[in-house]
Amino acid sequence: MKRLFAILAVVAGLGLGGCTFDTQIYTKDYIITPADWKLSEGSVLDSYLYASFRNESITRGVINNGNVSVSVFIPNEGTWTPLPYVFPFEYQVVDERTGQPTGVTNIIPEVIRFDWAEGEITFIIQDLDGGIPYAVSGDLTFRVSIFR
Repeated sequence: MKRLFAILAVVAGLGLGGCTFDTQIYTKDYIITPADWKLSEGSVLDSYLYASFRNESITRGVINNGNVSVSVFIPNEGTWTPLPYVFPFEYQVVDERTGQPTGVTNIIPEVIRFDWAEGEITFIIQDLDGGIPYAVSGDLTFRVSIFR
């Protein structure tokens, strides 16, 4: 029995000693301006804003053996928050007849998420109530980390 244990220990040691890890991490920041966002051309219930960019670091090797992670910078908190990120979007309700603010504030949950494919990253903002999202008023900074 001791001999069998010793043989198994040697075989396990040789097997583990032969493993090598070739992990690579690529990081790139994107500053997306309001002009970069486009509105999807789907139905009203499937409308969202998106901004797509080439990223040559997202290779077939990443697709087969890696992953992509994205965080958005929240300036008023000074933090990086991983996507998907759901945030309350607050706006003033406007009277449809007069076009004047009613004094009522409404809140819609919106989600910022991302999709990736070989050579491409797409950032997406979508209302969770299915409506057309409001235009983005300022720059958003995203950090993309690619693991292979």
